[in-house]
Amino acid sequence: MSGEQVSGKCSKPYNRLEEPHITIATGAVGDFQKQCQKYGLEDTIFAILCTIAHELTHYYQWLNNTRQGDTEIEHRKNEREARKLGEKKVYQYLIDLGMSQLTETYYERKEQDGTNF
Repeated sequence: MSGEQVSGKCSKPYNRLEEPHITIATGAVGDFQKQCQKYGLEDTIFAILCTIAHELTHYYQWLNNTRQGDTEIEHRKNEREARKLGEKKVYQYLIDLGMSQLTETYYERKEQDGTNF
């Protein structure tokens, strides 16, 4: 991940007595407005919620003693699980709020051009 731009990060210590730390990128002043102009308010908010849910999934992986990606295969498996479960939780949250239309345009665009905030 060195030098890679990411929207969130979950630092999970090997020492179980230490606490993990989640960081969500906020960007520079005006970045949120730029994202809203480019993708729309709803898709931008959906992407932020997915980032938070994704990183929380990594926290629960750590909490439940899931292997932490010591190998590339484990790392990819954990990332897939975090992406899938994170988006599923956000989708369910929006359905519960009666706002499932927010997810539809996000998934349509993601399929069309491979966009991943």
